[in-house]
Amino acid sequence: MASITPKGSAWEWGKSLWMVWLLLFGMTTWISFLYIAYRAKQNKWAAWGLVYFAAFVFFLAYIDPEHNGTLLGELSLPVILLTWVVGILHGWMVRKEYLLRIVALSELNGRSTEALKNQIELEYDVDIDAVGQPKKGVKPVESQNGKQNVVVDKPQAASETAAADTTDAMPESLAASAPQMVDGLKEFTDDELAEETRPSVKPVVAAAPPGPEGPVDINNDTMERLATLPKVGIVLAMKAVSIRETQGGFDSVEQFVEAVGLKPHVAELLRELIVIRPLE
Repeated sequence: MASITPKGSAWEWGKSLWMVWLLLFGMTTWISFLYIAYRAKQNKWAAWGLVYFAAFVFFLAYIDPEHNGTLLGELSLPVILLTWVVGILHGWMVRKEYLLRIVALSELNGRSTEALKNQIELEYDVDIDAVGQPKKGVKPVESQNGKQNVVVDKPQAASETAAADTTDAMPESLAASAPQMVDGLKEFTDDELAEETRPSVKPVVAAAPPGPEGPVDINNDTMERLATLPKVGIVLAMKAVSIRETQGGFDSVEQFVEAVGLKPHVAELLRELIVIRPLE
């Protein structure tokens, strides 16, 4: 049997153990429906749980010998048996919706945690994912053309500091000749000077290799395929499918990332995993 969610059949059956209560001759059917109502936050299933509970109470009230021969006494057994059969069919019908809602709620909880993490990172100016790694000092500088340039503060080398201190401590006669002495130690060519002063390049985030079925076509692949992308999941995949059906296909990875609400740096992670073809 094909799985209903990207989690796989084993996970789905593990989350379907509530159906065991449907098998006990209708007496515990109400437990199953109250349980899934609580887990999936659905009042309609809670209402059905109360209906099945009322049938159970009716059975207990009129099954005793005191009501033998009465109409209610005769109805008690058929009512509980009907509750048993209907409850099993009803539980099997709602299982698919329940599993999809559980996956969606799990994804929403994960997104809530991610949003909280982003808020804390902005508040404290840290990268929680890179805790323990040295962080470069980065300063935004406004240029004359209105664009923001980024200046990376590099710590002064110990040799440069020592040389500066030594020059300051020299007598005036030696200090005057110090530049000529330093110039005589090494002469830089233009190429060497450019190499020495070249700014460091930020390493590109390495993307994971495409899956066994190849890159994901974000304009034509199914919701399940989109959900296999890192950081996407079933909820954002549903959102992406809804956007492309109502607004047309995506033109770039960046547009896809922005449309579904991911952080901009995730585009580099997804770039090698995504292919963009015209919407069919």
